[in-house]
Amino acid sequence: MVQHSAIPSSSLNLPWIERQPPWRVLAAFLLAYVAALYIGHSFMVAPEHIAAIWPASGIALAGLTLVAPRWRNPLWAMFTVATVAMNLYMGRSIAISVALASINAINTPLVAWWFRCQGPTHEFLTDPGRLLRQFLLPIALGSAMGAMLGGAAIQLTDGADWRRTAWLWFVSDALGMLVIAPVLLVWLTPESWNRCRATPMEWLESLCIAGLVTAVTTNWLLNVSYTGNRYSLRRPYALLPIMFFAGARLDPRLIVLILLYLATIATARAADTGSQFTGLMSPDLATRLLTVQAYLAVACSTTLTVAAMVAQRRITEQRLQAAHDDMEARVEQRTCELRLSEERALQQSRELNTIYRTAPLSFCVLDSELKLARVNLRLVAEFGLEHQKLLGRPFAEVLPALAEIAPLLLRAGQQGHEIAAQEVRVAAPNTPAHGRDWSVSCYPIDTPQGRQIGCILSDITEQKSAERQFAERRTELFDTARLNSLGMLAGGLAHELNQPLHAIHNYSRGCLRRLDLDQPGAEPLREALDHIADEAQRAAEIVRRLREFVRRREPRSETVALNRVIANVVQLVDTQLTRSQMRISFDLAALSPTVVGDGIQLEQVVVNLVLNAIDASESRPVAMRAIHLATREVGARAEVIVQDSGLGVPTEKLQAIFEPFYTTKPTGLGLGLAISRSIVEAHGGTLQAEACAPHGSLFRMSLPIRNPAGPQPTRLVAQPAQPSTTG
Repeated sequence: MVQHSAIPSSSLNLPWIERQPPWRVLAAFLLAYVAALYIGHSFMVAPEHIAAIWPASGIALAGLTLVAPRWRNPLWAMFTVATVAMNLYMGRSIAISVALASINAINTPLVAWWFRCQGPTHEFLTDPGRLLRQFLLPIALGSAMGAMLGGAAIQLTDGADWRRTAWLWFVSDALGMLVIAPVLLVWLTPESWNRCRATPMEWLESLCIAGLVTAVTTNWLLNVSYTGNRYSLRRPYALLPIMFFAGARLDPRLIVLILLYLATIATARAADTGSQFTGLMSPDLATRLLTVQAYLAVACSTTLTVAAMVAQRRITEQRLQAAHDDMEARVEQRTCELRLSEERALQQSRELNTIYRTAPLSFCVLDSELKLARVNLRLVAEFGLEHQKLLGRPFAEVLPALAEIAPLLLRAGQQGHEIAAQEVRVAAPNTPAHGRDWSVSCYPIDTPQGRQIGCILSDITEQKSAERQFAERRTELFDTARLNSLGMLAGGLAHELNQPLHAIHNYSRGCLRRLDLDQPGAEPLREALDHIADEAQRAAEIVRRLREFVRRREPRSETVALNRVIANVVQLVDTQLTRSQMRISFDLAALSPTVVGDGIQLEQVVVNLVLNAIDASESRPVAMRAIHLATREVGARAEVIVQDSGLGVPTEKLQAIFEPFYTTKPTGLGLGLAISRSIVEAHGGTLQAEACAPHGSLFRMSLPIRNPAGPQPTRLVAQPAQPSTTG
């Protein structure tokens, strides 16, 4: 219902207006407005027919401020109708009744609109500037506008003096808003209701002040003898210090009640010629009402101003106290954080010192001049040093065996980032470090004293030994794989050797027979000897290729033509191709791709792939057995492709076939493809398997091209006698 409803309506701490349905609130404001109209008409002064205080304006201001926006227009209409009805009831004409109601219907809503636009309505008593800007100024302007219009209307109808009428109207309307509106705004606004909490002592003080107000205004406390009522006008102003005290001490709800009580007593006593508001003044009621109005205007405005000043100071003190408490809490929290941080830093320092002393690594810290700032015990023990005589000495002087890494240390300090590990072999006789391999890592350390350099030395002698052993075992494994391939080729090689040997035998027997018969003519004999020499050369070539394939030697780097590799491999497996009735096709690059690597190892890879292709294709009918070999360049890489016509490899097993000891054959170790991939990767290449549709598999060996050679012949050396036509 009320525009400031931030607090739940179910709360028992809410004022009455927040706990009622809208129709009841509207009815209450309407009844209060009608009652205020009746009371105001009771104190009217003739001929102006204006009261000393017009409480209806205060009711209207509070109602149009407190109710929800959608109920303001209905309430405004009800107030206007009630004003017209009351003026008619008091005997005024319809014209003047409508005119006066129209004036009230204009100025009071404007004041309420201004009041709402200047900020939260419950904060008008929290700041003197806000009190003036939001409350006093709109009341003065609105009342002045209404007074000018109302005075003119009364002058036209009743013939009263315009200036006197306008002044009475202005003060009456302003006092009504100044006295009545704060009571409703403070007591019916949820924010003010929940913020204001009067203590029992404040209630007692307010009762005492109310008693003093009663005593002074009823001529009881200051009823002393005087002549000619000389000082009678000053006596009510003796209450002003008390009112200021109330504004400074009491709860806002009590202050507005005291002001309402003072206004009620003063207005009621104004008609009494013996009251404190008469004296030297004219016995005219209008004059006495002007005196009361002036007094109430001063008392209410100053008291509310004092209350706003005190509230502002109180709020400022509360904010300062809250800021002080918040700052203390922040300082305490920060102190705790610093204490915890210091404790953690101390704990970390202890842990680092423990690691520093017990770490199985040798390390030291150097300053910018490469002088030792810190050395751990492991380094001292490894290099046979004395710990007490190390700090502050140059690194190269203390560890001459490591002098070669001094440029590395300087670079770490200058560049400000970690330097990759370097391997060195230490020559330090009579020390445990002599003859051992070390890995040296350098990194910068920024400290308040400047940049330092950390140096970590790791003994990698056993690691290097293990690497050498691993390389030897791998070479042995490669040799074993070649011997295994040789075993698979043994039958074919025997057949290959048997052919030239058989030819040599036949030609030799023919020569001997011709010599035994003593036949003339040396030319046939020469031809027979040439055939013997050719067949012997052929047998020697086969043996040479076999010896190179199985000979154990260190890997070497040379320029290898991949077309030549294909030709040599086909020569080695020619017998297996013929025996398996395998058709073979080629798609070799016109310009043979060349790579840098070990030719024998690459031949071993291709031999293994071709033998696997033969095994895979033998499960197919003879008419469907085929192997395809190809070489080509793809960008900066050279590829060798071996494709078979077998049943193929399932997609989910394309990676598993390269795992060691994985095999689908009843015999074999399952190391062929694993070794082949290892060889290819050692050459900087890749070996991949792909499934072909509808059947078969494709193996792709990709190697980086380096220093491509000139055109290479694509004719196969010792090409088999058309194995594709067999079978």
